[in-house]
Amino acid sequence: LFAAPLAQGTWPVFAPDGSRCAIEARSDATWATRVGDPLPPEGLAARIEAHDCDPRRAGRLTTVLEGPWVLGRSATAEGFLVERPRADGGRDVGLAAWDGGVRMVAEDGATNAFATARPDGSLAWCRRAPEGGDWHLVVARPDGSRRVTAPAPGSSMLMPVFSGDGAGLFALRLDGRALSACWIALGADGLPAPDAASRPGASVPISMRSNLSLAVECARAAPGAAASPAGRDDVLLWLHEARTVGRWAPGGEVERLPPGTRSAVLIDDDNALATRSGGVHRQRMPGTAPPGPALLAEPWVLVPVGGDQPSFVGARAPGVGQVEVARISLEARQAPETGSR
Repeated sequence: LFAAPLAQGTWPVFAPDGSRCAIEARSDATWATRVGDPLPPEGLAARIEAHDCDPRRAGRLTTVLEGPWVLGRSATAEGFLVERPRADGGRDVGLAAWDGGVRMVAEDGATNAFATARPDGSLAWCRRAPEGGDWHLVVARPDGSRRVTAPAPGSSMLMPVFSGDGAGLFALRLDGRALSACWIALGADGLPAPDAASRPGASVPISMRSNLSLAVECARAAPGAAASPAGRDDVLLWLHEARTVGRWAPGGEVERLPPGTRSAVLIDDDNALATRSGGVHRQRMPGTAPPGPALLAEPWVLVPVGGDQPSFVGARAPGVGQVEVARISLEARQAPETGSR
């Protein structure tokens, strides 16, 4: 569709239907600032661009946001999430409209970070005191109701992802250097129980040698809501020790995809698309099967956007400081009658 500049260490986020995307085109933010540190004394200069992904208007700028902003992890039909670090250690979360303007979501003096969204407008993020301490989990509904749930003392909840089936959300729990993935049920009101972070419905160990930065990197397995696509009850995670992507469903163990998988998207229980250095491959599940032939010759990172046939928006970085955006469709074909699926 188009190419655009891309700030180092960032990746585009897409509207749920793939019609728009937001790209952090320029930024001098450090990694520490991105993962929750205060605004540095010299400040922060960034340029975030929203682009049209409709093929008839591909690449058209719809809005530009400049200033001390960091692009968030996902987007809704209304806009894309952004975060604004402050010099006092606090951090605000906002939703920048695709056509301009920012509606603040969390602006309460606390450090609010790692926000995510689901298509109905529900939001989840992590919150702690500006001076430091444990990260708590916040879930907010479009009607304005919200709930903060705290883990056990000494633990932090990080990187929430709503499950695609709408029944709950996933989050990472960091206890010292021990990292685990958790699943938390959502009630009829769309909110977790008050003690949900300390008593998750399910959990599984991920690593005994982790930290905040490595926990944040777990989200690189799939951008935004693509980690648990619509209808799915599982989640994709980047496993930094194994250097591959893992799939986890509550109550089970983490299922690793073949080593060298950089990113993935789940098609159904039996199939995934796995991005590797040589391109995008069909991956039979469970992930112990070797990757199939490359369907795309270049390493596109895919985000599903629905439809009768598998359809995606994708991004790839052909060089430093550049990103290309595309629409990608797969044609479903009847497999030969071989007796295997």
